[in-house]
Order: sequence, then structure tokens, then C-alpha cells
Amino acid sequence: MDDASTPPAGGSCLNCGRPAGPRFCGHCGQEIEARRGPLLPLLREILADWLSLDGTFLRTLAALLRPGRLTERYLAGRRTAYLRPFRLYLVASLLLFSSLLSLRAPDAGRYNLYVAGQLVTESPPVKGRPNLTLFQPKSPFDRWLARLRAAELERLRDQPPQEILDALFSGLRRVLPGALIFFVPFLALGLKLLYRRSGVLFVDHLIFALHLQSALFFALAGSWLVCRLLGASLFASLLTYVLTGLLMLLIYLPLALHRVYRQRRRWTMLKALLLVFIYSQVAQLVLGGAMLLVTLRL
Repeated sequence: MDDASTPPAGGSCLNCGRPAGPRFCGHCGQEIEARRGPLLPLLREILADWLSLDGTFLRTLAALLRPGRLTERYLAGRRTAYLRPFRLYLVASLLLFSSLLSLRAPDAGRYNLYVAGQLVTESPPVKGRPNLTLFQPKSPFDRWLARLRAAELERLRDQPPQEILDALFSGLRRVLPGALIFFVPFLALGLKLLYRRSGVLFVDHLIFALHLQSALFFALAGSWLVCRLLGASLFASLLTYVLTGLLMLLIYLPLALHRVYRQRRRWTMLKALLLVFIYSQVAQLVLGGAMLLVTLRL
């Protein structure tokens, strides 16, 4: 009996039954050659299709290395030559969070650990040890939330400190990939407000935001991997991580804005600083929310 995946006689499409070309159906677009066979070639083919490894991914990455070049070309209509913005964002996210799989919770015995302002390690705090605080309620909203979740926080304080940190880091690795997507619409909204007279559509601002976030993720993943390969300490790795993010926002962002929106450099720099401020506020909101969500689930 013929294999169910073999195209019908006459070169017809298995999907719609219409006459088809040698590789694709001209009516519905389905590929004629069925994906059946050894697992490794199949996975290689799927990965190549997803990343467009026929040169599209490398071409996209090369354009992304030059601030604003990818967005400029994409908005100019040269879209089939590059990965779509959201697909690029997914690839960058996957690389970033894959690189962070090696991140492990620090030794709780080296810190004075606080949960919602209360010490959970040895009392009184040990001199010379750095303080590590989970969910410090400073704003009225945070204090209200702490009162609302007092029972959960009290239960958390009774757990062994090392278990708290291990569960926290594990939870953050689960939550952050979904939480960081919220940066993109807020950044696009900030661009819309700052360039409201430019006539640029919101969807174009969204494309810029996706490209910026992707470039940031690639840079962060690269810096983390280099630190791990060099055997740097956790503190040195985190410091390099933060400095890389700051350099991307203070250097890459203004250059990208200048190339795409073509305003004078002084106005571009001012708007870049405003966007960095917006980014920092969103970071506090998103990362603080993720931290709180994970803390209350421990």
C-alpha cells in the first residue's frame, strides 16, 4: 500500500487536490514533499525553516548589529530579506533564557536575607555580609499588598533561607520570559508620544521596539555566555550583564533613533534619555511584579 504521505498520481496537492508544481502547490502554498523520514534531517529542516537559515537569519543579525539599520530597511519595504520582527524577538528570547539556565541561586549563608523587610537569616544581621531583600514594600501600593498577603509572606519567612532563594531563582526563570514581552508595547507607546508629529504609525514604532528588544537580548546573552566561558564569578557576570544593558540603552538606542526617525542629534539624545527613563520605570514595574508573583508562590 502506498505511503499516506506520497502525493497522488499526477502531481496533485495532498491538501487541496489541485495540480501542483514540483515543490509547492500554486493554489494553497503547501509544500509537496512530505516531511517523513529520519528524525535528525527532519529536525534540521524544521529548524532551518523556523530560523530561515538560508541566509535570512544571518542577514538579519548583520543588519541588527548596526543600530537602526534593520528597522530602516524593514520599514522601507525590504521585508522578505529579513526575519519578521516577532520571530526575531522569539529567537533572541530563546537564546537569552537558554544562556541563563546556568544561573543558580547564591549561597544564602553569605547574605542577610530579608523578606518584606524582615530578616529571615540569623538575627541580628551579620556584619560584613551584604543584604539581599525580597519584596521591599516602599510604595503605598506595595504596603497595601503586603498587608493583603500578610499570611503568605509570614509563611514564606518560616522557610529555610536557601530553599527560598532556590525556589525564587527557579520561579523567575519560568516567569520572566512572559513578563519581558510587556516592555515592547510600553516602549512603542513612548515612541508614539515622543514622535507624535512624525506621522509614523504605531505599528512601525512597535517594529522598532521589537528590534531594539531583540538587539538587547542578543547583547545580554552574548555577555553572559562570555562571562561563563571565562569562568567569571556570579557577581562579575551580573555586573557585566547590567553594564551591557546600560551601554545598549545609552549608545545603541540613540544611534538607532537617529537613523530611523532622522531628527537632530540633540533632540534624539534627549528623547533617548526619556525612553531610558520610561524603560527603567517599566523594568521596575515588570520585574517587581514578577518578583512579587514568584515570592507569593514560594
